[in-house]
This record gives sequence, structure tokens and C-alpha cells, in this order.
Amino acid sequence: MKVKTVFYTLFMILLVSCSKYDDIPITKEETISSQIVNDDYPLYYYLPDNYTEEKQYPVIYLLDGDWHTERMAHEINELKNNNEIPECILVGIGNSDKRGRDYLYPEDGCNEGWGHADKFYEFFRDELIPHVDSIYSVDTVSRILMGHSAGGFFVLYALFQTENPNPLFKGYIAASPSTFWEEGYLFGLEENLSNRLADLQCSLYIGMGSDESLTMVVLAEEMHERLLNRAYPGLKQKYQNFHKAGHESAAIPTFTNGLVFTLNKLVKCDLH
Repeated sequence: MKVKTVFYTLFMILLVSCSKYDDIPITKEETISSQIVNDDYPLYYYLPDNYTEEKQYPVIYLLDGDWHTERMAHEINELKNNNEIPECILVGIGNSDKRGRDYLYPEDGCNEGWGHADKFYEFFRDELIPHVDSIYSVDTVSRILMGHSAGGFFVLYALFQTENPNPLFKGYIAASPSTFWEEGYLFGLEENLSNRLADLQCSLYIGMGSDESLTMVVLAEEMHERLLNRAYPGLKQKYQNFHKAGHESAAIPTFTNGLVFTLNKLVKCDLH
């Protein structure tokens, strides 16, 4: 019980440790209503300056879009200008005050309304992705999902929902994932995945700050090692520890480095 109490305390600290980034204007905003979750989600889009229907673009789905979209739009623009990634579309998903409900699973019995990531995953699969695919010219085999903290938990949760070697997303970027949730529930999902599948055709990038809690770092490293030991032929993965970075400051380096790693694994093009 004491260990579980520590986990709850740690998670509550992490839950409020993020802050908004204000950088460049986003391209478009809209709201999507989910019948699955029974809630509305603000969406924040950033498109390439020379967006055209004649091309198909990778799509990056960013959790905690209320906080990170403007900053990541700037970072993506810089990476593209430096020929480190191809042009792509960024979709930030808001409603961050419901992250305990949407990003975590299962319910914990202590935080009312939390732990419904299964519904949020269905929203992604059956409502959000079809909506984005219908309004923009997208590369439907080059979707990327990235999130931080509880959002990082959801990134791994989404990966572990895979029922065949081709997951819903081709790239997964988890910054400081809250793998401690419900006494390491994700590790059971990972084991179940290994019993179902002999391969995963995707990439996974996990980033942590060296100054984060020891529990966070150890569990993230263990998850990375477990997946490496499965030896999935099609899984490209990387773990990176950012020196002197804390929980909040590890988010953007993970996202930017993860995008370079992931997009260059997925998109075959001449960046130079």
C-alpha cells in the first residue's frame, strides 16, 4: 500500500508539472465531437507553408496539444529547414484537463473518472484519424503518435493494442512515460503483445531526463530492454537519456529527436 501511495503522489506531481509553450501561430483550429468518449476535443493543426493536395504528408498526432502544439510547430519547421525531416502535418489534440481519464488505463479506484484510455484509443482509431484523413492529403502509412508523461503512457498503451504486425501508427514517441501507473500495468500488456505477435512493423523512441525520478528512469529502461529482447524483426527502437533534463524539460528534446529518428525510418526521400 505504501508503494502504491508513492506512485499516486509521484503521478500527481508529474500531472501538474507541464506548462504551455508559446511560439508561432498554428495553421488552423477546430473542435471534434466524440460520440465514443462523449466529449469535445480542440484540434490544433500546423501545415507546411507550401501544403498542396498533390502530395501526401506524414501526420504527427501530438497529445497535450493545448500545451505543446505551438512549440512543436516551431521545432518541426526548424527541423525541416535544416533538412532533418520531410514536410509533415502536425495535429495537436487538446482537452489536457482530462488527461487522467483519456491517457491512463485501467481505473485505479482512487481517482474518480480516470483510466479510460481504451475509449480514447477507440476515438483515435474510429473518429479522429478518419476525420483528419478526410480533410488533408495524408500518407496513411506514416502516422506518428507522441506524448509526454501520462501521454507517454498512452503512446505505449496504443502500441500494445496492436492485433497484427501493422499497428495503427507507424511511429511511437514516448517522452517520460508514466510506466509506474497501476503498479506497472503496461508490462503486462507488453507480455500479452509478445504472446500474440512475432513481429511489429513500426518504430519506437523513448526519451527520459537524467534528473527524473529513479523509478521513472529504471522502468523506462526496463521497458526498452524487454522490447529489445523480443527481437521483433520489423521494430526499430531507440532509448535516449537526456543529460541534466528533468521531467518537464525532457519532453521537447524527446519529441524533436524522436521525430528525426522516426521520420527517417518511415519516409524514404532525399532530405538533402
